[in-house]
Amino acid sequence: MRFIHDPKKRPSSENLENRVLDSWRNALFVWYSSGSASNQRGSVMWYWARGQRLVGWYVSFLRNEAWKVNLAKNIDREFIAKLFRDYYEEHSA
Repeated sequence: MRFIHDPKKRPSSENLENRVLDSWRNALFVWYSSGSASNQRGSVMWYWARGQRLVGWYVSFLRNEAWKVNLAKNIDREFIAKLFRDYYEEHSA
């Protein structure tokens, strides 16, 4: 098993020096926040390493009465919002 980050705890500033393309040439990484329901906020970050190319995006969400896209980087905000609307329409009956 290969780790993205050394399993021993280190400050985040040290982990920022670990670049995905330094170790991975063909991989998909997805990170998501924990405690989203209790925090009323959440986030998802996605990276795809393919050869020398790295593609990634980030989305954060806030919940008041319903979950809404708060911030979207490198992905269309309306695309994510539509995914949510379609999902809720399909699963809330």
